[in-house]
Amino acid sequence: VQRLQHDHQQMERRWAEARVVLQAVAQGQAGPLQARDEATLDAFAGLYDGKYDAIMDALSVTPKREEVIAFSRPYASAGSGFAIMKEGSIKSMPGTGTRVPLTDEDAAKKAIEGLAKSLAGKTVAVQIATIQNDVVSRYFKDILTIRTYPSGPDTFLDLKSGRVDAVMASQINIQANAKKSNGEMIQSGSLFIGGLLGLGSAVGLRKGGPELEE
Repeated sequence: VQRLQHDHQQMERRWAEARVVLQAVAQGQAGPLQARDEATLDAFAGLYDGKYDAIMDALSVTPKREEVIAFSRPYASAGSGFAIMKEGSIKSMPGTGTRVPLTDEDAAKKAIEGLAKSLAGKTVAVQIATIQNDVVSRYFKDILTIRTYPSGPDTFLDLKSGRVDAVMASQINIQANAKKSNGEMIQSGSLFIGGLLGLGSAVGLRKGGPELEE
């Protein structure tokens, strides 16, 4: 309980910092701050081309992404895992409630092997161009079918409709969709952090905008 309270307090502090960044973006505009819904690839392209000043969507800081864009300080580090339907083809997966660092090779190998038994032969939905897609492709591609989608909401829609057996996504997105499902969708299995998943979620910023990076 104490750890959950600490994680929640830390996330609240980081969210406050993220809001400061967005306020700085707004102050640099002639008009009010505008928000637009974009697929991940389009959002990155828009930021790079100057169409957007910042992007925000459980965007994790990774070395590969830092080559292209800048980041605020991470405001959350919730991890990533799998969502399933309570009455779906997968009844449960091992490790639920545990957080496994991908940098801990022994722990990660044990967790992945356990999940692989539940996911073997199944179809997993994941949003394209995401760190979750990187993880599924690296650790599970030989034992399951990966179905990629341009946007996160589409993965959860196909899970609810039974067209896929599971979704891999950030814990934040899984919890939000599970809540909207009135208990029909649940998070199951180990949560992974670090490694390919990066340092946590942050606001993505266009390089060359020092007033925002500061």
